[in-house]
Amino acid sequence: MPPPISDLTTHLLNLNYSNQILGNYFPNIRNFDDKYWNFNNSNNYFKSNDLELTIKQKLDSSTNNSINTNDFGQLVNLTAFNHFLDGFNYFKCFLKSLLNNDFKVSTHLLYYSELRWLNSLLTSQGFVCFDKSYLISTPQGFKNISNIMKSYGSSHTKAWSLFQAWADLNQSDDLLNRTFLFNGISYKSWLNAGEAPYSSKLLMSWLTDLHNQELPYTHDKNLRNEFSYQAHRDFSIFETPNLQHAIEFLFKDLNQIFSLDENSNFFEYLDREVFFMSVQAQFSNQRRETRATNINHFFKKACKNLSMDESYATILADQANQTSDLSTRLRNLANTSDIDSIKFMFYRAILLMRLACSSLKNNLISSGKENKDIQAWFHTKLNNSPWIRETVEDSLLDYSCELEGFLSNNSSTFNDLPKTLWELPPETYSNLLKFTDLDVAAVWSFN
Repeated sequence: MPPPISDLTTHLLNLNYSNQILGNYFPNIRNFDDKYWNFNNSNNYFKSNDLELTIKQKLDSSTNNSINTNDFGQLVNLTAFNHFLDGFNYFKCFLKSLLNNDFKVSTHLLYYSELRWLNSLLTSQGFVCFDKSYLISTPQGFKNISNIMKSYGSSHTKAWSLFQAWADLNQSDDLLNRTFLFNGISYKSWLNAGEAPYSSKLLMSWLTDLHNQELPYTHDKNLRNEFSYQAHRDFSIFETPNLQHAIEFLFKDLNQIFSLDENSNFFEYLDREVFFMSVQAQFSNQRRETRATNINHFFKKACKNLSMDESYATILADQANQTSDLSTRLRNLANTSDIDSIKFMFYRAILLMRLACSSLKNNLISSGKENKDIQAWFHTKLNNSPWIRETVEDSLLDYSCELEGFLSNNSSTFNDLPKTLWELPPETYSNLLKFTDLDVAAVWSFN
């Protein structure tokens, strides 16, 4: 049995962990058009053929077993952004496999998309893993915690353990309050304005609980090997593959989350869901009638203290009382079968992507940079996308208009779908796959 997560949290505090130093190492703006952010021969880390050995030698030669050189800090920043973009690459492949009814393969790819976004979040918060070397950021540099991490199992288990240990720290609260907004106001400010019995660890506890939820087909511990190496033994984990499932997922669940049109905010839907979930959770142990009354009182206080119209409080209270708790819905998905298991993982991955994006943006801001400073580099990284135009707005408008036309022109096909993707007309097939290329979402997430 690995040690409890609380032990790892204690180690982080004792080592003076801080997530405040990454901005100090952000590469200069003028270097963003270089393929490797101008990591030339002077960067012995990036040029090393044995990065693990290079890091170990640097740690061994350090008087306090830490690394505080500028090139290593830049490498950490580069890695955090690369993880984020790699997550979208896995996500695109997940969608394509889903459309092909390769549910085993698609679930495997979604798992790795989620893991990439988790690693992006951790790295941007100062938790660094290069092969078997684990380091954390402190005001004195990046300190080695490899020996501490040995007891926490596989690399995947280590990553989730670090996430849970970080979730117990005040830094996780700080990130959540910067990340989840409703009408431009943080959910914590809403709860304080409404004088709710606020629990600072409420939302992060919920996120960690989502990781620990066991899925019917795919407990995370066994998912990689089972689905990667044994998927060829039978067509699917489902008895009757149905393209309708994948089409609905792509055009309903996915679009509802991403809201890819020129008039919507990228995370508008998710922020609203998280906000109502946060409000409901304040009164979760009360009877239905009592809870409804208290939510009404909460919104009246909140709107008054935030100088909002009282009629708006009534609207919000009605929406909160009528909305099914997101955490309840996700747990229901985890306990059902077929496509719903994949939907559960999908929502969990999107939440991690949301946090990773916010964390990366915070590092940009603390470094004195702006989102526009990395757009050229993003376009270089995403140069295979059919959607990347000169501006993000043009990309979104292009995607939105083509999607609307595609759905309209193929309405009869979608009303009577075949069972498999390859039974569609060739032009419909190729155009459909084009809409799974969501690099535009990666760029828009920073605007």
